[in-house]
Amino acid sequence: MTPNRKNFFILLVFILLQTIIAFTLIPHFQEENFVQNIIIFGVAFIIAIIFVVVFYKRQQNAYNQILEIKNTLEQEVTKRTKELRESENLFKTIIETVPIPVFYKDLEGRYILCNKAFSKLTNIEQSKIIGLKSQDLFSTQITQEFNASDKKALEQKNTYHFESTISGLKSKPLHVVIYKKALITEEKPIGIIGAIHDITKQKNAQQKLEKSHEKLKIQQSILEKNYGEIKEHAYKDELTKLYNRKKFNEELETFLQLFARYADPTALVLFDIDKFKEINDIHGHLIGDQILKDLATIISINTRECDILARWGGEEFTIILPKTTKENALLVVKKLREKIIYHDFGIKRSITCSFGITAFSQNDDANSLIKRVDDMLYEAKNKGRDMIIHD
Repeated sequence: MTPNRKNFFILLVFILLQTIIAFTLIPHFQEENFVQNIIIFGVAFIIAIIFVVVFYKRQQNAYNQILEIKNTLEQEVTKRTKELRESENLFKTIIETVPIPVFYKDLEGRYILCNKAFSKLTNIEQSKIIGLKSQDLFSTQITQEFNASDKKALEQKNTYHFESTISGLKSKPLHVVIYKKALITEEKPIGIIGAIHDITKQKNAQQKLEKSHEKLKIQQSILEKNYGEIKEHAYKDELTKLYNRKKFNEELETFLQLFARYADPTALVLFDIDKFKEINDIHGHLIGDQILKDLATIISINTRECDILARWGGEEFTIILPKTTKENALLVVKKLREKIIYHDFGIKRSITCSFGITAFSQNDDANSLIKRVDDMLYEAKNKGRDMIIHD
């Protein structure tokens, strides 16, 4: 029985009781007041009935409104429940569709949800993962990293990510990037959503690339060394280690350009060993080669670093003396002549040289300069050797 009907029934019983009581008392009414009492009783009875009907209607309306609200709430709850189920199914479908491991865990660190990729990673069935914690799935080191990253994810609004290596599973160690984001409801975190991206192939490729880069660096170093050696062989005389004629010609062109621009005094010396063929014929080419090397050493010791020394060819040598006047060049050559004469070359005779010296002039080019100094050398040879001819 509904509350409205129950109340109406109680009132109706009350009215009936009044009626019974009234009829019971009627015989006691005085005759002269009988009609009046009947009228009063009838009016009261009618008013009671009207009151009951009005009260019933109001109760019925209130009941209908409550019933309507109840039905509306039930419909809303049903609708919201359906929407929540649809959202849950959609979320589950999405994470199952994602090919990388995805998980959701509460603030206690218990796994509430995960996809098949995460189950495959841990080698544990999905249903058995629910309720477990990281220490139940991974090594101590990985668990410590996971717990520390959980705290960082809860402390910041943006997605937190870090690189790690997951080992201790049945598969080989995996290089991964782990992404974590706090799930916020009513401005409070209620859990952590995470995803694990396997970058093992990229890491292996990167390591191979780094190894290849190291090999390339080694090869480059070898090539640079070889290039330096090749360059040295290309510009230096193999026997005396002085510049060869090719390098000398390049240097001569450079100093001619500098002289043309700045007019700094520069001198050129050309000399050769007297009677060198005779020395070779008597003592052999090995002794001759040693004499050439010793002579190159004497020149190197007794000249400046800025001076250009070269083996012109055979037993002929040349020197470019930058920032040197003709007079100073003569002093340098006299010193070299004496050093050569008094040096012990390991044969029972002294070695002498004939020298030609010329100064750069504004009208000179390489050919004119070399011809002039070469003529001076031959003049020294023709005048008896072991002498110096200059401008």
